[in-house]
Amino acid sequence: MSRARSVLGRFWARWPRQLRVTRPGWYYLALTVGMGFAALNTGNNLIFLTFGLMLGVIVASGLLSERCLRDLDVARRLPEAATSGHPVLVGLSVRNAKRGASFGLLVEDLATGGRCQFPLVRACETQQRSYELVAARRGRIELSGIRLATRFPFGLFEKSLRLDRPDELRVRPAPLPCPVPTPGEEPRAGEIAAATAGGGPDPWQLRLYRDGEDARVIAWAPTARAGQLIALDRERVEQRHGRLTLPASGGGPAFEQKVGEAAYLAAEWMNDGLSVSLQKGRQLLVEEGHGPGHLGRLLDALAIVEPLP
Repeated sequence: MSRARSVLGRFWARWPRQLRVTRPGWYYLALTVGMGFAALNTGNNLIFLTFGLMLGVIVASGLLSERCLRDLDVARRLPEAATSGHPVLVGLSVRNAKRGASFGLLVEDLATGGRCQFPLVRACETQQRSYELVAARRGRIELSGIRLATRFPFGLFEKSLRLDRPDELRVRPAPLPCPVPTPGEEPRAGEIAAATAGGGPDPWQLRLYRDGEDARVIAWAPTARAGQLIALDRERVEQRHGRLTLPASGGGPAFEQKVGEAAYLAAEWMNDGLSVSLQKGRQLLVEEGHGPGHLGRLLDALAIVEPLP
């Protein structure tokens, strides 16, 4: 018996349409059954006619709701970035490819529970709605199916179907403010002087011009005073580097605290012009770099990093 129920449950889960009777629908069904018994007991043609009309409403409800769900395509639009504890908007769009309109649509994201109402989607039209999502913690959110339902036209039954729309949303850690250490011994700045000749903006030394060099290195004022070609070397600058290191093992609140602090330090160091890398123990997770794109890569790595057991 239990095996038969299990097989029936799997068959029902794979059925393309699912039907649920609403609370008013149960009252209507009970009234319809009562009207049928009354017609059989009395033989009254008027009661038979009323019973037939009530059955016709049930059939019409099934046909019209099926027509609303046909030829609909639902797509999900994820935000570029999500941070734990902060609300983001997840978009849902419905495209109606048939000639007739669809009414009273409810689109539900099964993984998150987010819902959007579409009262009317006209023929050959695409409508977009969005719902607010607040992730409780960092990590991956595996998004699977989308449920599309309608109670049109009478609200007696809710017909629904499930669409497979697999996707993934990475939730970045919320930055936790902490003291900002200065990498190395130099003052905190993005670039430091290397005390050698290079291509920096500041002058370094004057020297005689060598044949074949670029004319742009000539210092014209000293050349005019000396009566011979004088070249100007500029001081080379080096990009300073900050390394974010997470513990390789452990876990729990202490590890999450370190991850949040690393997200805060990454933004602070990059605002100061540093080149930042990320490692867990001795394992390099993200190579050094700078700029908004690199900050996004760091935060995405911090979203899914896990300690060793």
